[in-house]
Amino acid sequence: MAAGQIPVLSLVARSYVFVLTGLRPLMAVAWPWAGVVYVAGWAADVSGRTTMEGEPSHGLWISLMANLVANSAVSVLCHRSIILGEQPAGLRSLSFARREVHYLLALLGLGLAIVLAFVLSAGLMHIVGLDGESVGLVVIVVAALALYARLCLILPDLAVAEGRLPWHVWRASRGQTARIIVGVALSGLPLTLVVLQLALAARVLHVKGLVGTALLVELLALAVSFLIMMIGAAFLSFVYKILVLDPSLSGPGVLESGKDGS
Repeated sequence: MAAGQIPVLSLVARSYVFVLTGLRPLMAVAWPWAGVVYVAGWAADVSGRTTMEGEPSHGLWISLMANLVANSAVSVLCHRSIILGEQPAGLRSLSFARREVHYLLALLGLGLAIVLAFVLSAGLMHIVGLDGESVGLVVIVVAALALYARLCLILPDLAVAEGRLPWHVWRASRGQTARIIVGVALSGLPLTLVVLQLALAARVLHVKGLVGTALLVELLALAVSFLIMMIGAAFLSFVYKILVLDPSLSGPGVLESGKDGS
């Protein structure tokens, strides 16, 4: 690994280990949010069945917001546990205050920024005559991912910092774009594929009339989706500790130094 580059594979492994070894206290706080997400998903499903074809489902938007709210609360918990050493204290750690609201707004802002990157890149591709070409789509996706990689450290910064605007993370992530993209992908994609397979299995079970088994599979998929939230937040936390709190740790041996632990 070149000097000044984050050890992405080691940090991804560290993120999985952090979540899986500390799963019990984390889930002790996360389960109420999992309940909120499940109820919202059920409401979206019911709303989708009763909504006339072609009309937007309000339940879908409710489910999306429930997922974002839960993501904000759980991610802030993980960020503060890794970066500040705060230990989850069961339901006493259950919170959705100003810090979580700011985190939620940042998630929405990142989503908007990525959409704008897609739109602007698509417009540029149209101007140069590459719209509809596969190379144009690749350019659009790469532009959106690069923007996310440069801005994503805003999230852990909002979780742990007070009273400052997190513009400094743009400078901190310079030169790390590709590694952050790879790390985020490795943190989320494997388990995302598991969730998709579980969702497909649950749908098949519903069709066969095995409602009880389908419910268990849906709950398992929900639990795995929360693992994805936690592991993603953990990876960003470890990257934040290296690039923002102590840039000198971005060289070889960072994990052996003991400074990136929880």
